[in-house]
Amino acid sequence: MSRHAWACACLVLGLSAAATAQPAGRPPAVPPEQETQRQVAVVAEEYLEVLLAGKADILAALGTDPFTFDGRVVKGRQEIMRTWQRMLSGPAGKLAEQPGLQLAVFDHAKALELFGPAPAKLAHLALPRCMFVAVTFEARKGFLLVLTRNPRAVAPDPRGKPEDAVKDPDEGAEAPWLVTAVTE
Repeated sequence: MSRHAWACACLVLGLSAAATAQPAGRPPAVPPEQETQRQVAVVAEEYLEVLLAGKADILAALGTDPFTFDGRVVKGRQEIMRTWQRMLSGPAGKLAEQPGLQLAVFDHAKALELFGPAPAKLAHLALPRCMFVAVTFEARKGFLLVLTRNPRAVAPDPRGKPEDAVKDPDEGAEAPWLVTAVTE
C-alpha cells in the first residue's frame, strides 16, 4: 500500500498527532479507542498488502479459522486458502489495479449508526466484540473486513457476559486482531 493511501486512511480514521501535556520524554497518551483503531488499521493494511499481492496461503494464515466469505463459513486452513485462490482468480485478483484505495475503521456502535443492523449473513459472528474496516476504491465497489481479537469471539459467550478484551491464554496479554470475515 502506498504512503499516500496510508496517509488517506489516517485522515479518514481521524488520528491526529496533536500532543497532550505529558512529562518530558514520555509519548502523549492515546485514548484506548484511538489505540484500538490504530491497531486495527495496521492489521487491515498488512492484510490488504497480502490481498493485493494475491497470496492466498498467507491470507489463510493471517485470518481466523473458521473464516467467513460473504456469509459462507469456511473451515480448515487448506479450504480457506483454496477459497482465497478462487476469489483471487476472479475480479478480486485485480484489486491492485484499482485507484483510490481508502480505509475507514469503525467499532460496532459506529457501524450500527452508519449502516444499520448487520445483514443476516454475519449473524453468526459476535459483532459487538468486532471491529470493521470499510475498504473503498475510486471506481470499484468496496468491501468490508470484520476483525476480531480472538477466534473465540466468533461465537457468543455462552455465559452471556461479553468480555471487553479477550486475553490470549498462552501469552497473558491481549490477543492480536485477526480478520475473521470479508463481505460486500
